[in-house]
Amino acid sequence: MSPLRRIAAYLIGALTLAGALAPLVSNEDVSIPEHHLLHAVLLAGAVTTALLASPDTAGDRNGAWLVAVVGSPLLVMFLMWPSSYAYLDAHPIAHVGDHLSIALLGFLCTWSGQRYARGIGWIGGVATVSMAVLAAGGFGVVR
Repeated sequence: MSPLRRIAAYLIGALTLAGALAPLVSNEDVSIPEHHLLHAVLLAGAVTTALLASPDTAGDRNGAWLVAVVGSPLLVMFLMWPSSYAYLDAHPIAHVGDHLSIALLGFLCTWSGQRYARGIGWIGGVATVSMAVLAAGGFGVVR
């Protein structure tokens, strides 16, 4: 990995982690669609970090990597369950834990996909971010 790519990965990763800590600084109430979009930004940072930090090798085609690629986005959706937001808004530490978990799972999905085969991480990462953006539309959830 080139030094510039490594620096970019560290910088974007640090900014993503700082964004995940935001509820400790300001825990103002935002609407559910806005909250999902904020999660999409965290995921985009984590996905970008994973793509920059992933090895340049072709991948090892170990099927265990696919478990993370498929499972991580599912867990992200459970962490973005709208009925949990009232509790998370009242408990900033739990809210930070939720944000850190979302970012970690976005990273894991993308990293694992790239480890399995080059390009799979891109697909998994973009799909996970897109899922969070689409969740801002509500998927029929009454607000």
